Amino acid sequence: MNKLVYSALAITLCSVPGIASDNWSSLDQELNSLSASLQAQTQSGPKIGGWVISSFRASSDLQSGGNDLQGFQIDSARVEITGDAGNTYNYKVSFDFSTGAAVLKDAYARWEIANGVNGKMGRYKTAFFQSGLISENRTLFLERTALGDIFKSRDLGFEVNGEFDMLKWAVGAQNGSDGQGDEHKFYGRLRANLMGNGTGMVEGAHGSGDDSSLSGSIAWQDDGNVDDGTIIGVEVQMTSGPFSIAGEIADFDKGTAGAFGITNGILSQWGVVGGDVADTTPWGVTGSYMFTDMYEAAVRYEDADDSEDTSSIKLGVNRYVQNHDIKWQVEWQTVKTDNAIGDFDVLGVGLAVSF
Repeated sequence: MNKLVYSALAITLCSVPGIASDNWSSLDQELNSLSASLQAQTQSGPKIGGWVISSFRASSDLQSGGNDLQGFQIDSARVEITGDAGNTYNYKVSFDFSTGAAVLKDAYARWEIANGVNGKMGRYKTAFFQSGLISENRTLFLERTALGDIFKSRDLGFEVNGEFDMLKWAVGAQNGSDGQGDEHKFYGRLRANLMGNGTGMVEGAHGSGDDSSLSGSIAWQDDGNVDDGTIIGVEVQMTSGPFSIAGEIADFDKGTAGAFGITNGILSQWGVVGGDVADTTPWGVTGSYMFTDMYEAAVRYEDADDSEDTSSIKLGVNRYVQNHDIKWQVEWQTVKTDNAIGDFDVLGVGLAVSF
């Protein structure tokens, strides 16, 4: 009997190292997989991201194909490639496919000049309004503000920017209206976090936290190819718990009709040609309230300050499935104008998914 007990005990003891060996082997594999995953996340190679935004639009006042507007559209189909190219250099290249063809958006490189000072060269957005600089998948409504739509444009140029304490600044020169001619568009922007950590690169109150934050900016640009072509902009954004409010105003010098290449921002968003922005001071105010963790209500009023007395009121509700990365948006806009198109209302329902 004792021989049987001793034999069983011996077999058990001999099998333990085998089991332990298998466990250690499995643990080694898991650690190697984790190490490879972390290495992939921190590598300096290209990273691909982007978003798809589609919507349904309906209006009995606007026409499409000879009938009332009532159909689907791709608002944006973006692919972005970013990465590091050395210890202090990085890059970004992006394309939009909403028209069915690849359209180059960004193509620039950035590098560190000194501690807190960076350079940027290539094709990029002019630093002016926050509403124009934020990504399309981070907006509160399906459209940017009218002024944000005007100042979202990109151009080829060189910029120096930096950050010191509560201040962020940027100055640069871009090709401007004469292309590669010897007259350039110069610009500058100063932004300050006036309360808390300041507001981020997103519209509305979602994800802003419980503390109050306040940021403000002043921006200037002048196109040397345009007589009296100066534009000055002032903006402010604030979040406080579930509330957010933002305002912006721009003053366009008298210039020459059509010199800026842009018209009334409220109308141009709907393909309607309005008066030139020269010698106008358009402005807008946006507010929102998070009434649950997933739902945010928003309102926006804009005045084009144009000869056609154009103004707009927009109401909307967002449902955040996964922050701004996945969200549903419903909005209604009414536009009052003396333009030949007349007053019109538009209903929109959209889905934005980022990757």
